[in-house]
Amino acid sequence: ETNRGRTQVWLASADGSRVRQLTRLGGGGHGARWLPDGSGIVFLSAEGGTSHVWKHELASDSSQRLTELPVDVSLVLPFPDGKRLLLGME
Repeated sequence: ETNRGRTQVWLASADGSRVRQLTRLGGGGHGARWLPDGSGIVFLSAEGGTSHVWKHELASDSSQRLTELPVDVSLVLPFPDGKRLLLGME
């Protein structure tokens, strides 16, 4: 029961060691995708009540909201050039 609740995004070595929590939002975090340059991830969170795209930078260990849309975002995929995001919206 203590593990029930919001899903968060974690990073671990391929062997399962060195586990590190990346997201700490009340709205949870899911659907994470690596940025093409490897500097961080984009992910979805319902922080604030609506699902939006967030970015987490590994170097600063900080997350920031990227989208401000009137609908829920259900999918985020970074383009290979790192300059655009493909979004699915409900």
